[in-house]
Amino acid sequence: MKIAVLLPSRGLVFLETIRSLFENLKDYKWELIPISGLPIPEAQNEAVKRALRGLDNDIFLWIEEDMIVPEGMVKKMLEMNKEVVCVDYPVAGGWSTIKKVNGEIQHCGLGCTLIKRKVFETIPEPWFETNKSIRAETGEILDIPMKYGGHDIFFGLKLKKYGFKISQLEGVECEHLRCSDLNRRENNDGVYGIYKLEKITKLQE
Repeated sequence: MKIAVLLPSRGLVFLETIRSLFENLKDYKWELIPISGLPIPEAQNEAVKRALRGLDNDIFLWIEEDMIVPEGMVKKMLEMNKEVVCVDYPVAGGWSTIKKVNGEIQHCGLGCTLIKRKVFETIPEPWFETNKSIRAETGEILDIPMKYGGHDIFFGLKLKKYGFKISQLEGVECEHLRCSDLNRRENNDGVYGIYKLEKITKLQE
């Protein structure tokens, strides 16, 4: 088994993200597939294309540039042996990235998500799209491009259409980093102001 680590980036990756990733994958055969210079959803689609070129890549592990992966998380995700396994993490305001309806996950953020190769071989490309929007209150699909994100929401719809379910690794939460002063230079005390978003307090049920 080989793990393809898909890491779409705006061009910078937090050191703690890399450190936690190496710690989680030290016992596995893996390949890092970094993507930069492309917008959403082209970055995500390109990451999948590159991962599929490696014929021995059985597992696709999505890690975004600003995640801290808890110790032992990848091992626990693999042990679940599910087609799609997500780990929750907070976004601005403390919101969960997982959307459930009657206890079933409809979609999830891709910050820490494990997906088996066969999922992408079954669903035709493009796997990710942002050319439409969804009205949050009703679930109605609108013929209006998403202003930001949305690729994960429509991927959730495609998973359901092709018979795949999203499972959650319960009791584990990734940490989500932010940087407050990236342009701090020419200073002996030039450490960037890195902080973590608040833990999840508002679950979307």
